[in-house]
This record gives sequence, structure tokens and C-alpha cells, in this order.
Amino acid sequence: MVDDGGRGSGGGVPGIGTAFLQQASAGQWSLTPLSQGSRLEVLVPA
Repeated sequence: MVDDGGRGSGGGVPGIGTAFLQQASAGQWSLTPLSQGSRLEVLVPA
């Protein structure tokens, strides 16, 4: 889990980063907006 206090994802178009997360975690990841920034949670199977 990583919290980023920046301006957030901005609702952009998914790119290579999200494709990598999808493949590496077998779809078990989320990007949640916070009051300032966002939280990325990734579960990587062993």
C-alpha cells in the first residue's frame, strides 16, 4: 500500500502502468482517491 499526497490520478486514461499492475497482481489492485492524493494497493501473489 502506498499513499501519495500529490494531486491524484486525475482520472486519466489507463496506460502501461495499470496494465503492468493488472498482470503482476492477477487483477488484485486498486487506486483510491483520498482528500489529497491517492492510495495504491497491490496484492502480488507468491
